Amino acid sequence: MVERDYRTGEAPLFRALYVRQTWGGVPRNLFLINVLTCVFAVIILGTWFIGVVGISLHFLFRYFTSQDADFFDVFTHYLRSKNYYRSE
Repeated sequence: MVERDYRTGEAPLFRALYVRQTWGGVPRNLFLINVLTCVFAVIILGTWFIGVVGISLHFLFRYFTSQDADFFDVFTHYLRSKNYYRSE
């Protein structure tokens, strides 16, 4: 094993500490919502077309995530607080 000297204050920073966790290029919670919604819709409605819509939504979400990793966090924050900033 290689001995490393970190007395200068430099230490390795692992990528998992600063890169957002994604499944298939989409944030994990959004991926699970998309998959579960599509599976339940296919089972209840009995049509496979919902799966095509779900896959196309996945690629749309993946595009948004590739442009800005915090897009969905900012968007959900906006949806939760839009009435707070409403001007009359």
